[in-house]
Amino acid sequence: MSLALSPDALSIAVASASRLSVHGASAGSRERQYVQQGQLARRYACCAWSKDAALVACGSGDGAVVVWDVKRGLVKATLTPPGALANAGVVGVDFSADGAELYACYALPGGAFARHVARWALAGGEPAAWDGDKRGVSAVAAHPSGGAVAVGSTRVRLLQTTGTGAKRALAGTHATEVRRLAWTASGRYVVSLARDARSVLVHDCTKAKDGVWSLRLP
Repeated sequence: MSLALSPDALSIAVASASRLSVHGASAGSRERQYVQQGQLARRYACCAWSKDAALVACGSGDGAVVVWDVKRGLVKATLTPPGALANAGVVGVDFSADGAELYACYALPGGAFARHVARWALAGGEPAAWDGDKRGVSAVAAHPSGGAVAVGSTRVRLLQTTGTGAKRALAGTHATEVRRLAWTASGRYVVSLARDARSVLVHDCTKAKDGVWSLRLP
């Protein structure tokens, strides 16, 4: 099961088994359910909202990313991974800031994380696969202003999505793989939470020598 709060904070998406449910954040709101006909064996593992709260992307264990138009109740697109990621399952998904692109990261059969990140243009065309991190990529989050994504392994790296495609690792590491990444609204800080859930690392991405501090969890 995976859940995500919409950017306008009015709805909560819950992806579980082959079903996407959208709940209003206020008391008494009616639940909406979305099931892709003919794909009841598909198992969703993660979900993410577009920035305008019109679309929800659900990543599945068979490698597909299903993009739901939650206002119309229709599947906008079913995206399949490039050949480098065949037979891998989606473990993280996120929209670009302008909603024109979608990113996903994958786990390989046997539990290892793939080192590549897939990118699709929602307007159409073939997907691209980027080399994200040789340690494997377990989480992905697009920068709120566009132009870059953060990817997590046991560390966090920034990948430029325009221009030269430059990459750099941020200071600080986790003992286990990163399972959640989140940007602050300003895009200055990216927060990483690892599978062991023992600490949160907060990375300052604007300093020449990336600042990092740890928040210990109980």
